[in-house]
Amino acid sequence: MTATIELLSLGLQHQRAGRLQQAAAAYEEVLQSDPGNADALHLMGMLLYQSGQPAEALGWIERALQASPRVPMFHNNLGTVLQALGRLEEACAAYRRALELEPRYAEAHSNLASVLASVGQLAAAIEHHQTALRLDSRRAEAYNNYGNTLRAAGRLSEARAALERALELAPDYAEAWLNLSSVLREMEELEAAEQACRRALACNPQLAEAEANLSAILLARGRLREAELAARRAIRLKPGLAEGHANLAAALIEQQRHAEASVPCLEALRLNPGLAEAHANLGDVLAWRARDEEALQCYERALALKPGAAEFWNKRGFALEQLGRWDEALECFEEAVRRKPDFAEARTNRAMAWLRRGDLERGFAEYEWRFRRKDFRMPARPGSPWRGEPLRGRTILVYAEQGLGDTIQFVRYLPLLEEAGARVRLECQPRLRPLMPARWLADGNEPHDVHAALLSLPHLMGTRLETIPARIPYLEVAAEDRARWERRLSVERGFRVGLVWAGNPQHRQDRKRSIAPELLAPLGRVPGVAFFSLQRGWRARIEGIKLCELEEETGTVVDTAAAIMNLDLVISVDTMVAHLAGALGRKVWLLLGFSPDWRWMLEREDTPWYPTVRLFRQRRPGDWPEVIERVAEALRAEVAGSPA
Repeated sequence: MTATIELLSLGLQHQRAGRLQQAAAAYEEVLQSDPGNADALHLMGMLLYQSGQPAEALGWIERALQASPRVPMFHNNLGTVLQALGRLEEACAAYRRALELEPRYAEAHSNLASVLASVGQLAAAIEHHQTALRLDSRRAEAYNNYGNTLRAAGRLSEARAALERALELAPDYAEAWLNLSSVLREMEELEAAEQACRRALACNPQLAEAEANLSAILLARGRLREAELAARRAIRLKPGLAEGHANLAAALIEQQRHAEASVPCLEALRLNPGLAEAHANLGDVLAWRARDEEALQCYERALALKPGAAEFWNKRGFALEQLGRWDEALECFEEAVRRKPDFAEARTNRAMAWLRRGDLERGFAEYEWRFRRKDFRMPARPGSPWRGEPLRGRTILVYAEQGLGDTIQFVRYLPLLEEAGARVRLECQPRLRPLMPARWLADGNEPHDVHAALLSLPHLMGTRLETIPARIPYLEVAAEDRARWERRLSVERGFRVGLVWAGNPQHRQDRKRSIAPELLAPLGRVPGVAFFSLQRGWRARIEGIKLCELEEETGTVVDTAAAIMNLDLVISVDTMVAHLAGALGRKVWLLLGFSPDWRWMLEREDTPWYPTVRLFRQRRPGDWPEVIERVAEALRAEVAGSPA
């Protein structure tokens, strides 16, 4: 008996020190002389479990229980092995049996709580965690598990406190640092979350889950390249970690590298079909490919797995908009905001949904949330923001914040500021400065009393649908520039039409608003028309259309404007040239995708923003040929009705 005890003690020492072969040899020696020794059978099972072989461990522990069925520890460790094998119901039964034998068994309470939490029984899990901690308040692992369950229940502040207590007890507990970083990320304390994650990696540089979580945190902080590298490190450490692949996909998507992202998307889903984020990432890739129905299905699968995720409600709303299901889309944005009131992306999407419906007062007020979006970066400006107070005798700096077309559309508000007695200074894109009245242009050093973002002016000035300032033209071209371009265009006779088929390729929705130039070929069948390209940087040859190039790389926006003033019509996709022609009071036919930008509203063929603009909308997603046929028919009627 003494020799058996000594061998078991020696084996246990080896096992705790990680010398597993020596430990196994000691247990085997015991079993050679005593094949039914329950302690040796149990320890051999736990050794195999420690070696990453839970299936092999199970049989040994079951044999130990056959020999000694009333040992609480054996039942507890049986539960641990069953849990590792995914046999959760049996694991629960094993833990409960351990507690029947020893109701004050703290570790069994903690283990049972973890299984209950994993199957969604959070209230019962919390009770068992609390019991475990009352029985033994010095186990860091128990606080760690309790923190994870509180996090799952949405009780983030309590989860944080529990994890911090675990770290007080065990400062080098890498998993607790990792879990704390996850809680801090959900609390949107991103700097602290990053620090906690890096502490986890300092404690255990091989902890792949910490690299994966670091990737998610860096992604939320807008550090996309670092996020990508962290995800790749996670995958190198643990190729089977689905979260690593999912986070890599998310980082690539945010960098507009959608084609690359499809590979880690699919790998994440292969590894874990129940990972909601992977379904959402695949939805993003499909949305980029204009496969909107499939994208919607992905977002709905993500929501089925994680119905409380405001981000997925927001994505579902976006997909529904692309399909023209406007009411359902708005409901999704509302749900996202209900679940996360400070969710800037959902609030700006809701704002644009209201604007699209013509609810401008409410929409522009809500659109102020754009400044809090993670993808909207605007440097802080010194001085006081304008809040709508009287401006008489004061200088206001107005700064452009978005694209060229946005700037052109909304500088219409600057004359209204002048009428209110303000001295206006405009800070805009260098390309547009030659087009703007010299009296508006800021020199960069001039003092000002207040400042305002250009697209905040509709809100600050209380714009409603019926009060949109639409006095055109509100931009002008000098007579000498108009004359110079009139001479240049005079070589072509007929009804003069300018064409624009593509916008900025960096725009997120460019694949749906730009078209291939060859699709314009049916316009060439209309007699009596001279076509001119206003497409900068793209010399196209369209079979069936004689196309005169106007745009030059050295040309300025004034040249474009002067050319437009000498055209009878501009036919354009939704890009800067269309806004420019509308601001100049010229006739524009605007080609719109099935789900166009909010400013063009719903269904109507005109727009209150530009009285001379006519809208030609897709009737089916992606169906540009049908739009062009309607435009060709309208052009034939226009030319027939124009004076000779």
